[in-house]
Order: sequence, then structure tokens, then C-alpha cells
Amino acid sequence: MQCPSSRCMRLLAVFLCCISSTLSCELSYWVRNFVFDDVTINTHVISSASDVTTVFYCAMKCKETPFCGSISYNDDGTCRLYPVVFPNDATFPHSPGWRHFFSPTAGCILEQGYVWLNRINLCIKVLIEKEVLSDVRNSCSQLGARLVVLDTKEKNTDVGEYLKANVDEGMYFIGLTDVQQEGRFVWENGKDVGFSNWVRGEPNGGTRENCAVISSITYQWKDYPCRGCNFICEKLF
Repeated sequence: MQCPSSRCMRLLAVFLCCISSTLSCELSYWVRNFVFDDVTINTHVISSASDVTTVFYCAMKCKETPFCGSISYNDDGTCRLYPVVFPNDATFPHSPGWRHFFSPTAGCILEQGYVWLNRINLCIKVLIEKEVLSDVRNSCSQLGARLVVLDTKEKNTDVGEYLKANVDEGMYFIGLTDVQQEGRFVWENGKDVGFSNWVRGEPNGGTRENCAVISSITYQWKDYPCRGCNFICEKLF
């Protein structure tokens, strides 16, 4: 049975069979993006291999790699893994032999406003919505995300650099509050603060300021009332 050509030009299902020692198979679903036929995608590359015999083995490599959301395979055996799904209007160099596939469950989708920070393997989305804390958390949750947890110097620096280069100057909510116990700031993942980057003298707001915000200029934190700021979600995988 033939499928309609328009449908075939949109999607191609590629089924990946992973054979274990017990010869059992696990089925995964991949979609071919014909827009990227015969183009080289050379940005956001997690890893690349030149000895991959088939696109199925390339897909297996992606399945085994944390944060992998799409692949490109060339008929010369080159396999590239990416953390994101690229928008159809992206422009890349022409190069024969490449075929691109993505997982429908891949979460860090650039065309939906997500940003992949490659050095720290983090997918974030900045929301320009000044809401109260409960609504902020709900907005992140609806994206399959949470307020960003900046528990390392590297994460704080890279997120701060992104804000400074790409958003309006201001303060942005992060996933750190002392709502449950005054004076004890806890991350959205339930962990106490280890690394911190408070402005000197902060936190100092007492019960009036139970949330933490990051400056898009200095990358430092202040305590702040739990309402009225834009915020940053991080995608959970």
C-alpha cells in the first residue's frame, strides 16, 4: 500500500531494534525530516562518529546518549548526535548524502523558544510573564520543566551569560526559595544551597522576600517578593 506523497514528504518512521543478549527487541520511533536532506547540520553537535554502518546504529548511539534528541546520518558512515530538534526554516550548508531524523519525544525544541546551553547540557526557556510563584511553577510544569536550579558555578555563569546577551536587563526568578522555612533557602529539586552567588548582604528581606532572582547583568542573586518578575524554566528529561 502506498502512502500519499504529501504525507511521505512530511514523515518517515524509522524503527530501531535493540538486540540484547536475550535477543529481545525494544522498539523506538524516529521521524525523518526531509527538509534537511542533503544538508550538513554542524551546530549543537554532542558527538560525531565516522564508522557507523547504518542509520539504525546511529539511532542506537543517540538512544544511549543522554540528552540526544536528533541525529544526522551520511551514507559515508558519518553519524552526528544533537540535543535539540531543529526548526524547519534553519539554514545549513548543502552536502549530499545526509539524512536527518528526530525523536518526537525530544524536549529541547528550538522553534518553541527553548535554548540549549551546550557546555552544561542544559535546556532552558525564559518566560516574559510577571506572575506569582504558584503560577510560575505551574507555567514551568506545563512545559515539562521546573524553575532553573543554578547549583553550580558553571550553570550560574552560562545561564547568566545567555540572559545578558539575549534578554532585557532585569531580574529573573530562579528555583530557590525559603517559603517552607524562613532563612533556609532550598532548590526546586529539594536540595539545600551549596554553591551560591548572593549579592553582598543578601538575602536580607525576611518574610517579605522569600524568592530568589538572578540579575541578567551581574549574574548575582537577591531575595525578592515571590511575584512580579520574569522567570527561567529548565527542561527535565
